[in-house]
Order: sequence, then structure tokens, then C-alpha cells
Amino acid sequence: MATTKQTARISQPVRPKRAVMAKRAVMAKRAVMAKRAVMAKRAVMAKRAAIRPKQTSTAKSLETGKKSDSSPRKFRKLLDETVASLVVGNKQRVFKVHEALLCLSSPFFSAALRGEFKESEEQKIYFPEENEEVVERFVLWLYLGSVLEEDETCASLGYGMLGKIYIFAEARLVTRLQNEAVNLLIRKHAMTLKIPRDTMFYKRTSALSPVRKLVVDMAARRGFLDKWSWDFGDETSSISKEYLKDLVVALYKEKKLYKEKKQPQEQDFWKIRCDYHIHAEGEPKCSADTPNPDTL
Repeated sequence: MATTKQTARISQPVRPKRAVMAKRAVMAKRAVMAKRAVMAKRAVMAKRAAIRPKQTSTAKSLETGKKSDSSPRKFRKLLDETVASLVVGNKQRVFKVHEALLCLSSPFFSAALRGEFKESEEQKIYFPEENEEVVERFVLWLYLGSVLEEDETCASLGYGMLGKIYIFAEARLVTRLQNEAVNLLIRKHAMTLKIPRDTMFYKRTSALSPVRKLVVDMAARRGFLDKWSWDFGDETSSISKEYLKDLVVALYKEKKLYKEKKQPQEQDFWKIRCDYHIHAEGEPKCSADTPNPDTL
């Protein structure tokens, strides 16, 4: 007669060995699929992070040269401070911007809003001759880190507007915005293969402006100069004499390298974009290995 323990063992249903093995195989397959899904999601997030515009110093630093706490509390404290007004154009359109953001972006705004000037008392800065869209994109850049609007590409933004943004930034010592404009010029050139020839790059920038070297190098290395329509008229000619002089020098250097059978100068301007940037002493340079966001 079987004992109670033996009876309990006999009464338990016995699963076939094949069924157990099949279930384990299904579970293992599901685990592999789940792991692949996680890896794919991480890859998409990494790609989006690479494309996303670099944030401005508002989230990076609250003191010059010091890395700040980027916590929401710190950012809210920053935005709780005084709001200044940028009054633009003949119609005097007003842009309300946090004073702290303006002062962090440039010593020009810091001196105007925190120095012993009328602007400091009124917390207003007037730009009667400035383009409204340029200032609007400057404000967009201050808060979001990019002058491009949502779903807008650098290819759709004209060289003229990029030039105006650069000139605005240079005049107000906003060096990081100058570098951003240079990057967009390079990206637009890579996408369209068109050369920026707008006269503003020479007529409204300083003699040592890096953007002058950029537009000349683009013309000398990839300009298709034989297809240009040149204007050598009187003194009202739209072509700057300084530009022509710099272009001749750049072409001579290219010809010399060709005759000496040396390696031609880099034509991928994204890799050498730092040559046309303005960086403070001790500030890290741009990596040539960082891919162009438009090629990802």
C-alpha cells in the first residue's frame, strides 16, 4: 500500500519533457528580442542626441569659466531674475528677454544692462536699424541653443540671413553665436555646394573677422569661379576690393600646392570649422571627428 507522500507525488500532473523545453526556448527568444529592442532604442536616442543643437551656456555656466549645476532649481532661479527689453526697428518691436541670459551671452549686454548707462536704469536696449528677424532668431538661440526654428534646416535659411546673424553677433561680441553662424554656413555649403558671395561678409564685418577667411576659402577651393558673373564696374561695384585681394592670395596658394604636388587643402570645411571659430583662451577646440549633423 502506497504512503500518503507517494500518493501525492503520483497524483501530480507530469509535464512532457518536450513541452518544458519548448517553453524555455520561447522565453529565451523573447528575452533576446527584448534586448534587441532596448539596444535599438538606445541607438535612436544617441542619434537624436548627436543631431540636437548644442545647448547654450545658460544651462552650462552661471559663472565665467565654471561649470554650473544644471538642475531645474538653478535654471528656475536664473529665469526668476530681471527681464530686459530689446526694442528693434522703426516699429519698435519689443522682445522680452531675461537679463541674466543676455549678460551671460556677451560682455556687451552685461555692460549695457549692469553698468552705469541709461540702458541699465531702464532695462531697455534699442536697435533702431536692426532686422527684426535677426533679433528674433538671436532670442530663439538664447533659449533653445539654435537659430533654426522647428522643422527648419540650414539649407532653407539663406546666406543673407546667416550673414546678418553673424554681423549682429560680431557687433555685440556674442562669440558663441558667431561660431553657430559659421557652423550653419558650412553645413549649408555642404548641402547645396553654393558659395556665399554676399557683399555683407566684407562690407559689414571687421578686417580680422574669421568669416571673411571662410567665404574666401570656400570660393578658392570649391567656387567654380568660371561660372560666376563678375562685375568690374565703377566704384559702385558690388564686389569688395578687399575680397578680390584675399581671393587672389588664396588662389595663388592653391596653385602653388598643385604645382608642388602637395596634398590639397581640406575641402570638408566641417572638419576644420574650428579654424573659423572664436574661442577663449583655455576653451576646448572643436573635434574634427564629430560628424556633421546633416550626414547622420
